[in-house]
Amino acid sequence: MKKSVHTIVLHLFPDLEALFMLWLILQFRIVREHFGVVPGVFGFKTIPSGPLRPEDWVGILPTGTPLTAKELGKLGYLFVDCGGGGAPLDQHGREENVESNRVTSIDLFVKSLALFHGLPNFLQALVRVISRHDRDGESVTKMGKKERKNSPTPNTPRELHMMILGWNLLYPSVKKVIDLTMLAFDGVMEQLLQAEQTVEDMSDEF
Repeated sequence: MKKSVHTIVLHLFPDLEALFMLWLILQFRIVREHFGVVPGVFGFKTIPSGPLRPEDWVGILPTGTPLTAKELGKLGYLFVDCGGGGAPLDQHGREENVESNRVTSIDLFVKSLALFHGLPNFLQALVRVISRHDRDGESVTKMGKKERKNSPTPNTPRELHMMILGWNLLYPSVKKVIDLTMLAFDGVMEQLLQAEQTVEDMSDEF
């Protein structure tokens, strides 16, 4: 029987990719069931994004048990985009990423679930964009020349990942950052659903 997750572990100052993965967990029952996450009965823990440190896990593991994401996972900890490179949803330290990031944590996420082709088309596109952004630093929302010219504040970034960076600096509580980001992704979802419905309505007219 799969161990129920009681703690979702994120790296300090969680970024767009990690928080989008968390949003998918919270949004889709099939994802929660896959990872053993029970709504309303789990908490959050943040750790540095590098190798696991003993001081972050004092008294958690039985004496003599190696400090690994795998062992902690058996105790109900789900690592998202962190875990010292040893977690199923952690891109860091993987062999294929030694020279440059070829695989992102969100790639591992959708592969683990075999979920990608079951997602709505607009969410598949969003996964691709976030994966590309994490690998290459490519802008998630580029402002074209026309938009920049017509904008009263053309040099102000209008990107969710920049907002997340700001929230991480503004709020000492990761829970506040999570709450704000989940609300933002809910808004993105609503806009994408409306856009998809508009396209379907237009198709029906022809």
